[in-house]
Amino acid sequence: MASALPLAIYWERQLLPDSCRMHAVNAILGGPTYTWETFLGTCDAYDAFCGLSLGTSRQHYVNPGRGVTLFGFALHCAGSRSVTLPLAMYARSRCDPKTPEFLVAARGCTGAFVYSSEHVWAMRPTSRGWVRIDSLTGVAAESLESVWRDGLCVELVFDNPSQLPQFVGQEYPTLDSPVRGTIMRKESAPAFRSPRGKPGQMHAVARRFPHRPNHEQTLPCG
Repeated sequence: MASALPLAIYWERQLLPDSCRMHAVNAILGGPTYTWETFLGTCDAYDAFCGLSLGTSRQHYVNPGRGVTLFGFALHCAGSRSVTLPLAMYARSRCDPKTPEFLVAARGCTGAFVYSSEHVWAMRPTSRGWVRIDSLTGVAAESLESVWRDGLCVELVFDNPSQLPQFVGQEYPTLDSPVRGTIMRKESAPAFRSPRGKPGQMHAVARRFPHRPNHEQTLPCG
């Protein structure tokens, strides 16, 4: 059964450099779940989970291949059952909206994280089509097909693991349930374990988020 479309779109304005990832996560969660402090704490916890040097995820977005991403980890720590799927790791034809993996996955997802080397935003489906929820530019109509065609990184969101497309297979990584609902403060970085009880081992490809001055001094929306 298809998931219900969101009744309202939640948006926050970005006031801090490099905080677009936090605002995108809050947009998918539908409220101000994370503060900058607690998001940095979750970044540190993710580093511990992946076996990365502490502080890596504060400055980089780490692409773990077919492992649990920072976005999926942050949703999980906020108590959500949602899982994320980096589509490029599975799609046989990159940038083609007609590729079978994209067509199947796009029908079942309830949101998406889209990112380039410099910025991240969220997308949600509505009764009138998909919208872009961007902490710098606001909310506007944008099709999921267009961002995939443009070659941007697309990480789809599914409400729970049972809704993942069949082409993903049975070995898609999940997180231990005790982690869920534990949003970390920045001074806390416990040593999380992988589902098999071993330290998480993920191939890390670092993507730098450059610092940019903030020219907006208005209060966050919502």
